[in-house]
Amino acid sequence: MSRTIESLCTKCGAPAEVGLIFCKKCGAALGSTDPLIRPLSETEIGPSRTGKFSLWRWAVLFLVIVAIPLPLPYAARILTALLPILAVGLVLVIYGTVRKNTWGVNLKPVDCPRCDRPMPQTRKPKSVSQAMWGGWTCEQCGCEMDKWGRKIKSA
Repeated sequence: MSRTIESLCTKCGAPAEVGLIFCKKCGAALGSTDPLIRPLSETEIGPSRTGKFSLWRWAVLFLVIVAIPLPLPYAARILTALLPILAVGLVLVIYGTVRKNTWGVNLKPVDCPRCDRPMPQTRKPKSVSQAMWGGWTCEQCGCEMDKWGRKIKSA
């Protein structure tokens, strides 16, 4: 098997074979210092999303976390810690529905207390309170009401 020598190593002077990237004797780079793999341009990889964590990435992260098999003692500990929290939340929702407070759930249609106009099923919240706890602002008369259809006193 014949070896063809193309050049000498610039660092140690050893003969360098054709096709080698590094010197066999000292390990120095032979020839060009161009990268072996060219970096991709932004048009080839798509727009940069630094600082954003998209919804599908959250979904994949959630599935990875849920899919990790936990040993039974750990799963039992996690379930034991979560069950009381879920039970308290369920009690708050049931109590809120019975007492018609902010924690409750109203599935019945609501009419404006001032002009008796029916409110739409899909809400467009006009305030943070409406977004968090439910409620409407009547398009016709401007009356603000909670999710149960009771008028809210304006400040």
